[in-house]
Amino acid sequence: MEFDLAGNRATDRLSGAVTALEIDQLYIKWALRDVQGLEIDGKVPDPDTLIESGPEELCREIADEIKRECGLTEAERNN
Repeated sequence: MEFDLAGNRATDRLSGAVTALEIDQLYIKWALRDVQGLEIDGKVPDPDTLIESGPEELCREIADEIKRECGLTEAERNN
């Protein structure tokens, strides 16, 4: 992923971004129990529904918080 993100070709950078998104989704599926104060189609979303239909910025924020709680800093994730 890091190699692709650092690449010169757009396809490499796109591949790296997709891999990073997939990793974030795995964190959400692994660690998220519930979301309070949010409904999607009148229901409290489970992790899969949140990923598929929820606000993208919220998913990024949740994944970042999970990583922080797991003790992985940005510098550690880049190594």
